[in-house]
Amino acid sequence: MQVRLFPTPAQEAALADTLRLCNETANLVSRIAWETKTFRNYDLRAHTYGELKNMGLSAQPAQHVIKKTRSPLSRWSPLARPGRRLRAGRPALAELLLRQQS
Repeated sequence: MQVRLFPTPAQEAALADTLRLCNETANLVSRIAWETKTFRNYDLRAHTYGELKNMGLSAQPAQHVIKKTRSPLSRWSPLARPGRRLRAGRPALAELLLRQQS
């Protein structure tokens, strides 16, 4: 069964703002992970959780952003280079991020 939600304009604006903030914080978590070469969930939380809370995310979304951002990063070792292909046909994370920005 599929359910479709019909938010009010105020709810739609709040959801859009929350998603925008989650995207910004996910980019921050990714950048910090690569800068500090920290890819373990617990360690990455120690480096980023406070900053995400300061940016306005509540506890549960902050934890989810860290977890979801860390998940694809955990496949790469700290020695991974941007643009490196891990499996045939699968672009590296840096290449995917560049595609999203253009």
